[in-house]
Amino acid sequence: MDIQGVTSSSSSYYSQDAMGKDEFLKLLTVQLKYQNPLDPMQNTEFLAQLAQFTSLEQLMNMNGNLQANFLMTQSLNNSSATGFIGKTLRASGNSVYLAKEGDTTLHYNLDSSAKVEVKIYDEDGNLIRTISSESWQGAGDKEIVWDGKDSNGNRKTDGTYTFKVEAVDADGNDIGVTSYIEGLVTGVKFESGAAVFLLGEIEVDFANILEIKGGG
Repeated sequence: MDIQGVTSSSSSYYSQDAMGKDEFLKLLTVQLKYQNPLDPMQNTEFLAQLAQFTSLEQLMNMNGNLQANFLMTQSLNNSSATGFIGKTLRASGNSVYLAKEGDTTLHYNLDSSAKVEVKIYDEDGNLIRTISSESWQGAGDKEIVWDGKDSNGNRKTDGTYTFKVEAVDADGNDIGVTSYIEGLVTGVKFESGAAVFLLGEIEVDFANILEIKGGG
């Protein structure tokens, strides 16, 4: 019997990452059954194989535990999401919804005092309006009201638009500015098992929430 051939084949089989408990025990039995009595498998080799299997098993168990914890956390988040309906939410983002009538407000935060320009884009990414602040604005939360008209004075159709805020100091240096969405949570829906909040027509992912400010 070609003992060496059996050992080589078994070692190659063991190297597969997908080996489970049953495969390992079968392999161990084969190795013990067919090893050469004059040249038995060294303890160090056996322990090395056992350690590899143990590490693989631990990683598989860890992955299973992490998946279970993730599903539990996601379930808890989804369960509490409906409790946000009727509350005012602030989230990172630069979307704004323009209704058929009336104005809409664009929100942002300045790192320090600055002169501000807000550029508004349609759903195709075309610049339709630039609104400049009439005076210097101090650091903190700010807002600019958009009357829904483009640069030619034409009323835009209702829908979702995006905006970009640019701020500079007295020397023309850029000032840090963060745009955000703020509004009343009107509903919650679930996509791929995760909660998505509805601020009217604007959708906000759970991960983008910055602050829940209480009732409307």
